[in-house]
Amino acid sequence: MFKYNKKIPLNIKLNNLTDRFPVYLIEVPTPNIEKYVLSSLRFYQKQDFKYVQLIYPDTESHFPKDEGYNYDQEIFGTF
Repeated sequence: MFKYNKKIPLNIKLNNLTDRFPVYLIEVPTPNIEKYVLSSLRFYQKQDFKYVQLIYPDTESHFPKDEGYNYDQEIFGTF
């Protein structure tokens, strides 16, 4: 979806990224996830790159900031 559009829509509800439910993409600071992404750190070495995290709703369509959110997805960036 974003292959030719270099700008990724961050912190915006995306209703068409999946056909099952809306999601959000958030930027994640590299220090927050260094222990999870060792292969990409090795691959990119000293090149500048950024991570995004897919934020998905719970089974009742609530997102992390919604009242009643009930899921254990760890959020690594600012949502």
